[in-house]
Amino acid sequence: MQGLQEDLRLHRSRSTFDEVSKMTVEGVGISATARIKNLSPDTVSRWREKAGEHARRFNHGLLKGFELTELQAETFVDCRLKPIWILTLLEVWSRLWVSCVVGRRSYRNVKEVFGVATTC
Repeated sequence: MQGLQEDLRLHRSRSTFDEVSKMTVEGVGISATARIKNLSPDTVSRWREKAGEHARRFNHGLLKGFELTELQAETFVDCRLKPIWILTLLEVWSRLWVSCVVGRRSYRNVKEVFGVATTC
């Protein structure tokens, strides 16, 4: 666990990082999370990116060779002024996030999020 904390270069406790990650999953925005946890919005944003990168590495490295029975596509938008789209593909039965792309709402990103499903 210490290795992950060093890898993330956290200046706060690992439990604070985990709580911020849980708040993100529950849909709490960056500004609200920063106020609640007494953190800078930049820190919350950076931690979200780091958590996402670790999740992507886990998915790409360990989640191979399983059968997808039913998929559900979701989109989330963050920030009204400059939207950041989070496109996800979930396996319905297990609620496993099969794929996730963060960026603009574009054909390329939609194609990328669905492209991962064909390789599982």
